[in-house]
Amino acid sequence: MRVISTDNSRSSFKMTLKIASPISTWERGRPPIPLGTMLLSSDSDSDPPSTLIGWLTPLWLISIVIGAFLLPTIGSSEGNEMTPDRALFTAVNAATLTGFSGAGMESLLWPGRMVILLLTVFGAFYALVMGGHLLCRAIGLHYTDRQIMRTTLVIEAFLLFGVTPFFLPITDSVIPAAQLAIGAFANSGVSWGRLPDATSWATHVIILPLTVLGGLGIPVILELWNWLLRRNPLSAHTDISTKLTAAVYLLGVVGMLGLFFFEYGDVPPRAAMMASVSAVDARSLGLDIVPLSTWPTGVSWCVMGLMLIGACPGSAGGGLFVTTFATLWTGVRRSFTGAPAGRPFAIVCVWIAMYALAVGVTVLALVATAGQGAGDRLLFLAISALGTVGLSHDPISLVGPPLHILTIAMLFGRLAPLAMLWWLGRARRPFI
Repeated sequence: MRVISTDNSRSSFKMTLKIASPISTWERGRPPIPLGTMLLSSDSDSDPPSTLIGWLTPLWLISIVIGAFLLPTIGSSEGNEMTPDRALFTAVNAATLTGFSGAGMESLLWPGRMVILLLTVFGAFYALVMGGHLLCRAIGLHYTDRQIMRTTLVIEAFLLFGVTPFFLPITDSVIPAAQLAIGAFANSGVSWGRLPDATSWATHVIILPLTVLGGLGIPVILELWNWLLRRNPLSAHTDISTKLTAAVYLLGVVGMLGLFFFEYGDVPPRAAMMASVSAVDARSLGLDIVPLSTWPTGVSWCVMGLMLIGACPGSAGGGLFVTTFATLWTGVRRSFTGAPAGRPFAIVCVWIAMYALAVGVTVLALVATAGQGAGDRLLFLAISALGTVGLSHDPISLVGPPLHILTIAMLFGRLAPLAMLWWLGRARRPFI
């Protein structure tokens, strides 16, 4: 085992780069780590965790309660106030970065839209900072809480002040333009007014790249930035995350175009552009750039598969995570060779089973309370809510118990992945 240590006195930070070998890990009684896997760890004495981390989840929940109170009071016109169930759904919809349309959001006054924008900004900060913190603990990346917070704030400020002007000609209003700018990176589909279509330059040059970056997470963005500046090599996690993100995108495009060709016998150039947008949009953004009604019926099942896969761990996206399947494959391969699969493999199996159970329970609850809906559409709605995607065939018009079920599903979709990362951090084993 070769150890290289560097000491940066400016930031009081120590980083150790270890090149692990299968022999050394076998001697410690742990599953072998692939040769060349990088384990980056920080010195806990010189890098104490930020005290804000412990307060982030309570503050985030409090922001939802405040938002649900403000929406019917200052956000709605007199005589057209939001009902409590819709106000709570709308606040959770924004704070979890889900982005369902409907439920009275279109009729909000500008103060109500400002509340939604603030919930999206803080929801993105919460998801990216808490997810980045837990991801670094889980896989041993060296980035500190302060680095993650500072990077998140810089990116959000750049989006609000630097990217918003590009959307002003499309939305004709500041708040919808800012919502579109921050929502693209935050993987949130909340929007008002006109959207750029599948052939627009703004879609392919601004929205889709921001969506991909937000779906990678702050630690991966920092590593890619340092790699571009030739400071650090890429960790195994960043390498596999970027490769799997590209692979899932290509599979989504090919799958949608294949279904389109099977239905119509031809694939026009516009269909290819629509498939490119939908392959990114379906994984977590949920912005209704390409309505589901424009695709053949079978594409809905392809979209459901993409929503289940989701984005990367520690990002603004949801779902099962693309790296989950890499961990699953690695554990199965090790088991067949007679090597221990490792605790991360067991945690991932539990995570997949728990997520499948959540989908089943949500669908059954929706069938019991909103039985008039088609079964496949209720399944689509359940997967979309649990994946914090926000895609739906029609604007949400549910009230009462079905709306509460979707609210709970969105909260699960935001908090359960963070709990899984926390569990992996306690395992203290490299998993990707």
